[in-house]
Amino acid sequence: MCDQLQVNQACLTVNSAYPQRLDVYAQTSECYGCSLQPVPRGHHRSRHNFSVILGSNYPTELQLRLHHNEEPLANCTYHKHLGEHGSYLLSVSNEGHCSWQVAEEPVNIYYPLIAAAAVLLFLALLWKVVSCAKRLGTAFSQPSRSPSDSQQGILGTAVAVEDGQAVPAAPPKKRLRSLDAFRGLSLVLMVFVNYGGGKYWFFHHTPWNGLTLADLVFPWSVRMLTYFNFQMHQLCYLR
Repeated sequence: MCDQLQVNQACLTVNSAYPQRLDVYAQTSECYGCSLQPVPRGHHRSRHNFSVILGSNYPTELQLRLHHNEEPLANCTYHKHLGEHGSYLLSVSNEGHCSWQVAEEPVNIYYPLIAAAAVLLFLALLWKVVSCAKRLGTAFSQPSRSPSDSQQGILGTAVAVEDGQAVPAAPPKKRLRSLDAFRGLSLVLMVFVNYGGGKYWFFHHTPWNGLTLADLVFPWSVRMLTYFNFQMHQLCYLR
């Protein structure tokens, strides 16, 4: 077995009854067109029984090869997406037949994200409930207004005079809350990615091809700054 697995690591143990020495070759699917590379053995350097540490970020192609000539062993090639802290057993018979087993189930790496999403959802619902309670409390605490008060309020509104006619003043523009939320999300994601992204592969820049959330941080920032520039020009024009 492997000693002290780190984040995004899994353990593969090979129990071989094959007469010749075998080695594990592996390569992740993220490395496009790359050849399989030998995986160094762990501390238990037995001739037939040994363990290797593999990554669990991306799907991995595994293959057992003969040690002396690197010839692949028949029917011993696997394409697996290993789980973090999972333990797997690859048994080889004396005839060279391989069997794959899961010795220890991997952990669920998405529990922290689920917990964080649940906390944020709870805070959002709590904010809505508190805001609704405040509005209801204000509505019940205010006395009912008479028709004369309503007319007086209408007469007391601000107006502008144009061509001898009274024109009601335009109401003030409201802030675009969705844009503010987008700005906040971009900043939070930028900081989270710069501090490691929780070691999740989709919070890191893709090493070869494809697109992850980390690759969207810079375009979002450019878009956010562009909106901010437009708003500043509009404010200067109004003044």
